[in-house]
Amino acid sequence: MNWAAIGAVSDMLGAIAVVLSLVYVAAQVRHNTDALSRAASADAIAGIRHWNENVIGDPALARIFSRGVEDMNALDEDGRIRFIILMLNLIKTFEDMHYQFSKGAMEPEVWQGWEELGRIYFTRQGVRQYWGERRQVFSPVFQAWMEGLKPPTVRHVGQMAAEGVGRPPASA
Repeated sequence: MNWAAIGAVSDMLGAIAVVLSLVYVAAQVRHNTDALSRAASADAIAGIRHWNENVIGDPALARIFSRGVEDMNALDEDGRIRFIILMLNLIKTFEDMHYQFSKGAMEPEVWQGWEELGRIYFTRQGVRQYWGERRQVFSPVFQAWMEGLKPPTVRHVGQMAAEGVGRPPASA
């Protein structure tokens, strides 16, 4: 028996095992990355859903939000305080989503819808008033994104409600 040949075969089998292990680890890393991306999207949706539930569940808060996005200064002191807290929560959630997107943890097609929603609200006068007073509590990268937003071509919910969108037609 040739011990050199057995040693060479053994080395070759060891090398093959290492390569297969590396392929397996790469597949696991890719799978984990995909799972993290889906989790980031799910967390973003859950954060927005929770925020919406709070606003929808409290008619006074819904009025504050609706008025505040138009003109934060038109609110009374209590309304301004509540609006500031609402905006902090909403915009911080968007900051997290923007971060997830910028790090590749959120797919571009998912971020595109969120970005459009941000454009709908974050370009409103009242939100810009809030932003002018509180921008420093957000990351510089997110500040640049917010300041680069252009108004959307779609209407926001308050405009749609004021125009009667979704109401049954008046009977003639």
